[in-house]
Amino acid sequence: MSEPRLLLLRGDDDRFARRWLRDWQWRYPQAEPVELGLWHRPHRNTWINRLNHALNGGQGPAVVVAEGLACLALAWWAAYEPEAAGGAVKGALLIDPPDIEQPENDRRLLSLMPVPRGPLPFAAILLATRARDEQELRTLWLLARDWRCNFDTVGGPDVLRVPSPSPVQSLGQHFLTRFLHGDG
Repeated sequence: MSEPRLLLLRGDDDRFARRWLRDWQWRYPQAEPVELGLWHRPHRNTWINRLNHALNGGQGPAVVVAEGLACLALAWWAAYEPEAAGGAVKGALLIDPPDIEQPENDRRLLSLMPVPRGPLPFAAILLATRARDEQELRTLWLLARDWRCNFDTVGGPDVLRVPSPSPVQSLGQHFLTRFLHGDG
């Protein structure tokens, strides 16, 4: 049986987001970036349609790595496509979703609110990597609980910006290996 596709969803258009995407594309030959676009003014339905096209346009299920705002896009896609989600997504690694309890800190969140809080129909791991205060970590833990995904933390400030192999890539590689090889 062939390995599942690996879809990479960056959560912003900054150069650090583009760098981790390139690193993971190099590490995993079956990786495909999915361009959500509209970074300054996210449009929920456009993002859902782009995800739907990427997830249903390939052969077999995919493992998804989503970062930042893209985690919310994947949650919305799963909420709108629950029957398809379980078959199209084998597992997901959700890295640093934004703090949904404080959308005023990032006005882009307003178009994605309220965030779906139901269980994701696929295995997932929510990974918090940035140095966060206790309240933000609790918010992410509650989100992981609501989505019924595992929760873990790693690193400190700028952990996504350090050269490879960063703690995120090491831990991410561990989780991806589990998903890609059927141990998710």
